[in-house]
Amino acid sequence: MDCGPLPVGVNTEGISDEYNTKYLDYYRYRCLTGYTTNDTTVVQCLASKSWSHPPPTCHVRNCGTPANGTNTKPIPGNIVTTYRRNYTYECADGYEPNSTSAVMTTSCDEQGHWTLQNPPYCTVKDCGRLKDGTNTQPLPSNIPTIYNSSYTYQCNVGFESSAKLTAFCDKSGKWMFRTPPVCKAISCGPPPEGIKTESFVDGYNQEYLDYYKYKCKPGYTTDDEVIAQCLASKRWSILPPTCHAKKCETPPNGENTKAVPNSIATTYGSSYTYECEDGYEAPSAEMETVCNHQGQWTLKPLPVCTGRLSQYPLEETKQDTLIYKLITSILQFLFTS
Repeated sequence: MDCGPLPVGVNTEGISDEYNTKYLDYYRYRCLTGYTTNDTTVVQCLASKSWSHPPPTCHVRNCGTPANGTNTKPIPGNIVTTYRRNYTYECADGYEPNSTSAVMTTSCDEQGHWTLQNPPYCTVKDCGRLKDGTNTQPLPSNIPTIYNSSYTYQCNVGFESSAKLTAFCDKSGKWMFRTPPVCKAISCGPPPEGIKTESFVDGYNQEYLDYYKYKCKPGYTTDDEVIAQCLASKRWSILPPTCHAKKCETPPNGENTKAVPNSIATTYGSSYTYECEDGYEAPSAEMETVCNHQGQWTLKPLPVCTGRLSQYPLEETKQDTLIYKLITSILQFLFTS
């Protein structure tokens, strides 16, 4: 009895020409590499001239979802996990393979196992130590420098920056700052003008710890503090001073001049005109004095008034002279007698 040619299975290896098909002969089917089946794979030729079982159907092996790595991205649920399929692990954001030789790709083999026995391990990226900024406080030695870390620079006292001062370690393993921040000295602006002080001169330094010295206008003085310093608060250290007009002492009396009244004005710019006593005159003398910006009277030397010449007619003058001589003669006679 002969059962005839064997039927071909699904995803099975090709049937050899050397098999026997007589009564009680048997044949073992083999699945293709990477395939498996739960069907009966051994068939026998029966007396009924038929094979004992239908040919098997082989299905591709499935490795199942690979195990998650350490610090790797989650494995998608829709990946294909059958024979000869590959899956490449990816490190989570901010992480990288623990070595340059780390294998990140696994394959589903003919036995239905993933080739990577141990899933990959990713380590957190390190951005490295930050660089010091310009005019910033020194960096602490214990700053965290791994992914998602941040550090906020602080300007030195009296300095400021309009730029952002916080650096972040990003997922690429680099600080988001391309260059460290630059802090510039704060400015207090021009100092406010005081009362009767000279105007602020352009170009004068106005930055932190700079000084400015107020000056009273000519003829004025003050007892207020005159040196201002620019503080970290962007304010000058003192209020602007108030300058008052300088005072001269009461001018001294001239020679044969009327007494100078105590009530006259003696501040800067004031003036006083001397007057001769009655019967005296100073036809060519300067009589006006002024209190100058140094607090001194300008008139030097003081005016001198002299006795006036007689204003009587010449005849009366001659008569007075004769009388004077007569009286003088009488007195001499009396004293010599």
